[in-house]
Amino acid sequence: MSAPRLRDYLSYGVGMTGNQIMRDVPTALLLFYMTNALLIPPAYAGFAILLPKIWVILADPVVGMLSDRTRGRWGARKPFLFVGAVVSFVAFVMLFNVAVPSSPLLATCVVGLLYLLVATGYSIYSVPYLTLAAEIGRESRERTRALSYKQYFCLVGVLAGLSFAPWLIERLGGDKSAYGTMAWVVGAIMLVTTLATAVLVPVRQPLAASPRIEGHMLAQVRDAFRHRPFRIVFVAALLQLIGFGVTQGGGLYFLIYTMRLSMDVMGVSILASVAGSGLAQILWVRLANRAGPVRAYRVASFYAAVVAGAVLLVPTGNVWAYVVYGFVSGTASSGYTLLSFASLVEAIALDGPDSPRKGLFAAAYTAMEKATLAIGGFLVAMALSFAEFQQGAPAADQPQSALLAIPVVYVGVPAVLKLISGLVLGRYFATPATSPMEPAASHEPPICPAT
Repeated sequence: MSAPRLRDYLSYGVGMTGNQIMRDVPTALLLFYMTNALLIPPAYAGFAILLPKIWVILADPVVGMLSDRTRGRWGARKPFLFVGAVVSFVAFVMLFNVAVPSSPLLATCVVGLLYLLVATGYSIYSVPYLTLAAEIGRESRERTRALSYKQYFCLVGVLAGLSFAPWLIERLGGDKSAYGTMAWVVGAIMLVTTLATAVLVPVRQPLAASPRIEGHMLAQVRDAFRHRPFRIVFVAALLQLIGFGVTQGGGLYFLIYTMRLSMDVMGVSILASVAGSGLAQILWVRLANRAGPVRAYRVASFYAAVVAGAVLLVPTGNVWAYVVYGFVSGTASSGYTLLSFASLVEAIALDGPDSPRKGLFAAAYTAMEKATLAIGGFLVAMALSFAEFQQGAPAADQPQSALLAIPVVYVGVPAVLKLISGLVLGRYFATPATSPMEPAASHEPPICPAT
């Protein structure tokens, strides 16, 4: 396989814009949309978000194994990218535009079913997309560079999904129709960018001699988790992403009910966050090249824990202080976002350059990512429900219990989980006992040459 060209990096990276929109808009806006636009009780809304994500725990490994076994003129991944892009777009637009019944329970069922379709399309696209990162180059430096391009396009997706989308909703009045218009506009960006990767990314056919794993799905998944480097990175990312799900699911509640700011401030804060992320990414890539992706990921985890707690220092009602905090939080999020994927790709690479289960590793990771983000949103919803949050009501009409629960959950849970994640990553460098399933050589952490 020849070294990747700039065109290869760009054609791979652009799809992350739409992939990020698929993830961020429902994670950050769907719970708030259900409680404040559709007036669905928080507990109902939490289950509508959680249950479809449980489905991907099954769907992602199935997609991963199918893509590993696919043979044809378009390679193993491209057919899934096409289908996933189209299904995700259609479901995304319907999610925010379909007419819902007046009954809260029936409305919850309708939204939940549509979100299930969104989650399915996302699985079909995201699993082969992530797998491409392990196939775009044979050297660690090439894979890290591919992920850095992916991360820059990720920032474009963040701007579209978390800055432009809430700004547009606020400008259009914040009602259900405003969310519907947003879905058409942002969904179009999602469709164009995901299809661009499906069309432009090079076809990589598996080597004729590449082995194919056999056996039922549960046995294959169990075997994948015997790969110690993957298992450690997986657990660390799981903790990080539950916290990230809380941050995204509770972000609008914290902004409006704790900071007493309007929804469009979120757009400005995300813009600052993207600026911080873009500037810091160069430093995180250098750290990864010098110390290795996993060591750099550990540093990023501890740093992110400190930054998560620092939001409590932002004065209530101060727009610019909140924007400055957004910049700082961007420097943290770029680190653990980029380096979690870089660490995953390195762990996959330790299974061999032509491992027949790359798609299965990627599927397990993406299933965990989607499920844990939903768990984060579910935790926010349950906290709001237990604290007797009044859906659709302004801060002045909320009980004190709800106003207290929002910052406790939004700040405390992510900070603690990021700290524990950093501690878990320390196990990556411990010397394990050898076993027939895990030869000692496969446990060595990846060493990247200094820049």
